[in-house]
Amino acid sequence: MNQHWKHHPVRCVILGSGQGSTARAIADYAASAHRSYRIIAIGTTTPGAGILQVAREHGVPDLLFSGDGWEVQLNQYLAESEADLLILAGFLKLLPVSVIQTMYGRVVNTHPALLPAYGGKGMYGSKVHRAVAEAKETVTGVTLHWVNEEFDKGGIIEQSRVLLPDGATAEQVEQLVRQREREWLPEAIERLVSIGVEENFSTPSNLS
Repeated sequence: MNQHWKHHPVRCVILGSGQGSTARAIADYAASAHRSYRIIAIGTTTPGAGILQVAREHGVPDLLFSGDGWEVQLNQYLAESEADLLILAGFLKLLPVSVIQTMYGRVVNTHPALLPAYGGKGMYGSKVHRAVAEAKETVTGVTLHWVNEEFDKGGIIEQSRVLLPDGATAEQVEQLVRQREREWLPEAIERLVSIGVEENFSTPSNLS
């Protein structure tokens, strides 16, 4: 286990905005024996989001960070829980710089395309899959990357390619990418925490 992680298994918090299918895959994997990480809480800034049910199913705190000071609440929880890694799984907001500074080099995000393609502000979920289908791409995929102060601009940790059939619709693209994400992402995180931080970390710019 890399010495730069404070705990073993590595203590992870998942943050998302939707139904939590990706969070469920990660939490299911981490709950098995002999994993290098475990999920200690699952949170959202969206009241009533399905991802909170995933937390309840796994018996971990379901956290709602709300109001203008939600990032303060998040920072406080991350510090008090001694979280090692923050995983953004379908989280649609830009993470405030204050959170990135608190978790410097310990925040990752999953994106449903092969960055840098089809990334940036406003490119998430079905919007990405629609753009891929309209461009008649034959290959897309999933990216696990570090988070900095810009949408989808952090250093790439690992990617997985998904081959698309000719004329794939946006719905077909989404189905294939979601399936790959659920299968591949939990193991990609396992590889990341087994290696550690410094080998892969891309330093964010413009942090005071």
